Amino acid sequence: NIQPTHHPAYLHPLTKEFLNAVPEAKPTPVSQRPDGTKISAHAAYLINQNPPHLTIMENVRADRLTIKNGICHGVMVRDLVTGGHRHIQARNEVIVSAGYLWTPRLLFLSGIGDAKDLEAANVEVVKNLPSVGKNLTAPRYTPVSWRTQAPTLAQMMGPPISKPGYLAVPEAFQSVVAEATVRLDKKSIAQFMPLYYSQTSAPLQYSLQGEPWPLETNAYTILITMATEAQGEIKFSGNPDVSPTITHSPLTASDEQRGHDAVRAAEKLGSRLQSEGRVNRTQHWSAVYDGRGTCRMGFDPKTSVVDTMLRVHGVQNLRIVDGSVLPSNTPFLAMPEVIMLAERAVDLILDVPTYPVQDLPPQISLLDAVAYENDVHSTLSKHKDFWHGQ
Repeated sequence: NIQPTHHPAYLHPLTKEFLNAVPEAKPTPVSQRPDGTKISAHAAYLINQNPPHLTIMENVRADRLTIKNGICHGVMVRDLVTGGHRHIQARNEVIVSAGYLWTPRLLFLSGIGDAKDLEAANVEVVKNLPSVGKNLTAPRYTPVSWRTQAPTLAQMMGPPISKPGYLAVPEAFQSVVAEATVRLDKKSIAQFMPLYYSQTSAPLQYSLQGEPWPLETNAYTILITMATEAQGEIKFSGNPDVSPTITHSPLTASDEQRGHDAVRAAEKLGSRLQSEGRVNRTQHWSAVYDGRGTCRMGFDPKTSVVDTMLRVHGVQNLRIVDGSVLPSNTPFLAMPEVIMLAERAVDLILDVPTYPVQDLPPQISLLDAVAYENDVHSTLSKHKDFWHGQ
């Protein structure tokens, strides 16, 4: 599995200065081996494991879940090379892990979503779940930068990234860029980057600095990231060849005040290092491409998509395991939460008997059904309505 470390193999000299100048700052936890190489989820869970029941299909796209009488039986996939379709039958259940954008899209194309939106897109309504694609939360971020004479990562990459005359520093390639983190409050953080950062386009260009290679600006950055009250939504077409549309709502008044306070705090942090002055630019907030909530977890099918066992409300044999089910927003990237969710999902799928919330008899709580399965089993079996169709 993935074990994050608080002792990364490489810290830039400016980051070390920042850690000394800002006692509340800590090295950013990273999933990294002692030699500095990254431990990805693929490396941790798949490489050298050779799962016997895993088959990876290339050049196919999941276009529709096959659902009949409220039961998900499989998925219809499109061969992107030949153009044909193929149905894959599920032995036990279908688990969707396509992320905060593509998971709600697959549900929508399968007739699961807001009935009004489905009808407008000429998609047959299979299950009315109004929250599919809604409640999108994504941290907002803005950078504050200072020019410096000390070489930043921009001058350590070698050509063609760095300007002529600046040779590559091999150990600098192990940098995680956002090398130190300061918790400003419950909903905002500041991260030190030994690099100039400017979000000048969307989608984010390969050059984080927002300028062409070779990189011109030599500066360090405090990147402020905050969770917001403002949410967003994703709109879908009934045509699987049409990309979804993501809309992020403007910051609320409370968000604006929190952002203002966070920027002032970041200015004080960054000013603790010797510099040649601020990089002047308009301060605006962008959304991190790391969404949550578009198939969020909850008890009420009107305001959520899956229950606490990750089962889609009202559809048997269909479960979602990815960041789209996360119901709350944080200023951090979602990877640790998603890994935790996946680990828990393994227990739910393999070990723990699960009971859809809406199917439990009134006198049996979900907690009782899970915690006292042996005692409750005989009680549940008396309720034919509960077991009908299971």
